Amino acid sequence: MHIIIIGGSFGGLTAAFELRKIFSKSRCEITLISKDDRFVFIPSLPWVAMGEKTIEQISFALERTLSKQKIDFVHDAVLRIDPGKQTVITNRDEYRYDYLVIATGHRSANEAVPGLGPFDGPGHSLMSPPEAVEARDALRNFLENPGPVVAGCAPGASCIGPAYEFVFELDHLLRRRKMRHEVPITFLTPEPFLGHFGVGGMGKVRQMLEAEFDGREIRYQTSSAVSRITGSTVETADGNAFDSSYSLIIPPLAGVRGVADSPGVANPKGFVPVDEHYRHKEFS
Repeated sequence: MHIIIIGGSFGGLTAAFELRKIFSKSRCEITLISKDDRFVFIPSLPWVAMGEKTIEQISFALERTLSKQKIDFVHDAVLRIDPGKQTVITNRDEYRYDYLVIATGHRSANEAVPGLGPFDGPGHSLMSPPEAVEARDALRNFLENPGPVVAGCAPGASCIGPAYEFVFELDHLLRRRKMRHEVPITFLTPEPFLGHFGVGGMGKVRQMLEAEFDGREIRYQTSSAVSRITGSTVETADGNAFDSSYSLIIPPLAGVRGVADSPGVANPKGFVPVDEHYRHKEFS
């Protein structure tokens, strides 16, 4: 029996390790395919963006870790899945499976907001290692020539916490450097109130965040739809434009290309439709 797992982050590693506990090497071959050769602790990316940590400090090599558990590792990008032939097609090869675990996670749909780069526009994000590193380098340059900052989330963003983390860490950094007065900060969010997080809020988080924002003189606008980012402004759908010399906006999420480009596997947004047991509704 051959089980293929696509994705080398939390879901992929957890699945691989748990499956190896159940099936010995003689009973089951397990292969993990990942476009990245390192596991990155994604919750620490805001620290990378602030220059507090490097990618190397929050990551480790996948192959060495997996080999200890007798799990094969393929460092390659998945182009598509053919569920009829039960094969995974990568840049360099094809792999046949008896069972497939899709644990790729999300793709940041930065293209949903014009100007939300970071590599093809002035806006910054921190939802992947390359984006966090780029945001860090841009922040270093910004600190040499400070101005207004706009941070927050785009419409459809579902991972909202990092935006709050970033804006508080930035406020702390600027105060430590005694330059907070040089940097007006505006927080834009599609949430109906601060701390909604897409789940209706949690306890007294709303009151706490509103008090912290007011106390730190962080201007905020809720129910706000970021529509465009330029080199000097962040625009919203209601016609407002906020001055910004440094903009960090969390994008909406979509399915990764290799899954989205596999006919019958994903929905129009690239996500896999599953039943209550997280099995594909057609191929299971």
